[in-house]
Amino acid sequence: MVEAIKDRLAETEEVIKIPVLTRDQECRLFHARKLGISLSLALASPLFDDEFKRGCRQVSDIDDLLVRANEGLVAYAALKYGDKSVDPDDLKQAGFLGLLRAIDTFDYKRGYKFSTYAVWWIRQKVGEENSPITEGVYIPRHQVLRNRCVLLATDNMTDIGDCQTIASKTELTPAQVKFTLALLSSGILKTVSLDVPIKNGDSATRGQTVSSPNDSELERFFLRDQFESMFKILTPKEREVLTLRFGLSDSNEKFLREIARELETTVWSVVTTEKEALDKLREFLRV
Repeated sequence: MVEAIKDRLAETEEVIKIPVLTRDQECRLFHARKLGISLSLALASPLFDDEFKRGCRQVSDIDDLLVRANEGLVAYAALKYGDKSVDPDDLKQAGFLGLLRAIDTFDYKRGYKFSTYAVWWIRQKVGEENSPITEGVYIPRHQVLRNRCVLLATDNMTDIGDCQTIASKTELTPAQVKFTLALLSSGILKTVSLDVPIKNGDSATRGQTVSSPNDSELERFFLRDQFESMFKILTPKEREVLTLRFGLSDSNEKFLREIARELETTVWSVVTTEKEALDKLREFLRV
């Protein structure tokens, strides 16, 4: 099984130019990161030879170096632990977010290698991306967020027929509220609880992970409508990434690698930009 995964990685992944870091190199980098030292100063050590430094010429900072040195873990986890029904690009994106979480929380003083710690977080994020529901109706992620907004807004209302009032409370459009109320009243959401944890003891819920392969046109319509009204809070780069990712301008959704090529940047940069943009939108909706 492991050999088969390695063969697939060799066929589908780009060559990773940054070598696997030694324990001493990891400690040096994480110590420098904690102190806010630049990458160039962090590499000014006998631990990093000239060949290693040449391979880092296009690396922007310490986080970028740590990501590039460990991106093989992301590809491996996506192939080994990912659901075959989920787009591989989405699995890799989830894995990169797990890697980012690992970088932010790793304690290099505890004596174990970063890769050991990172694999756990990567697996968690890839697992969240997997769809645990085999029966019932799939609810698009953005619709899950909207459902929660409307439920919160209608919690203390006796008459929920006023879409305009609910819209003003949730910052959604009346059309979006009308659709959401219809979805809620139809009983679709009762098919499976979106607040049930994926696994016992896991904080991730089904509502955070389900997607809708059959509702792509409907999803694009609402994403386009909602994102356009909130784009004012995003940077130009964030707007461009989301537009390409979700096909907001032409309904043609693009993979991370395609966006990276078009914007002449790295896949990692696209992942982090998308995450930052979506975090802003979630904060805007106060979900």
